[in-house]
Amino acid sequence: MSDACEVDGLKVIAIPCNVFWGAGSASVACRAQPPTQLAYSDVMADGALILLVRHGQTAANLSGVLQGQQDHPLNATGQKQAAELAGALRHRRTRDKLSASPSGGWAVHSSDLSRASATAARAAAALGDLPVSTHERLRERKLGPFEGHDEQHNSTQNAMAWGRFRRGMSVAGVESCDDVYARASAALVEIAAAHDGKTVVVVTHGGVIVTLAERLTVVGQHVPPIRNCSITALRAPRGGAPFEAWRIESIGDASHLRDGAAAAVANADVR
Repeated sequence: MSDACEVDGLKVIAIPCNVFWGAGSASVACRAQPPTQLAYSDVMADGALILLVRHGQTAANLSGVLQGQQDHPLNATGQKQAAELAGALRHRRTRDKLSASPSGGWAVHSSDLSRASATAARAAAALGDLPVSTHERLRERKLGPFEGHDEQHNSTQNAMAWGRFRRGMSVAGVESCDDVYARASAALVEIAAAHDGKTVVVVTHGGVIVTLAERLTVVGQHVPPIRNCSITALRAPRGGAPFEAWRIESIGDASHLRDGAAAAVANADVR
């Protein structure tokens, strides 16, 4: 169902649309047809640095239940991950202040689902009690009849629709990959334009992050699994450039988590 390879010693999986990864993740990835990609030119001035964060773990993540846009709270592990993320961001901000070219400030945005907003609240507190702006457009992909159930249930109790879904076909009530990309990328472009030159923490969901990252990679390249509370760094050019002109600086960095997490795949492996 998926092809695997090794990148810097990490197992990296090619995830086509509607295929899941990791028993503790159960997120839905989308590889929709990419638009014409715009190269991030060296002459483009750097704008906002967007730190895309996947929310902390929930009980549904742990049991393999598809959450979609259902609202599930963080479990104890998720709260611990959020605290570890907050510590890492606090340290990063301190280093940023001491650097030769510090950013123009920090901001925090989030999906309005509680597993994301609770993760964002921990980060915002660690960064100096910053406000958290929430956005419906940053929610996970809507999965309609599959939400609240695991793969075994969906494949047996709703087999025909599940089969269509797994083949990348449309299913009533399920959001398309293109629609996920359109709403999430539009939200990020607006966020970046509002915080030009700043570092912006954006807490969202695994399926959303993979969908966005897929659009910034060369077709055929691999996007690694996006773990709970991992960080994917995107750089926007100044001036409200379209999302296709952004670049990935790193993806899936979970080195700040204390459970043997893997480090990020650097931008040598993605565009």
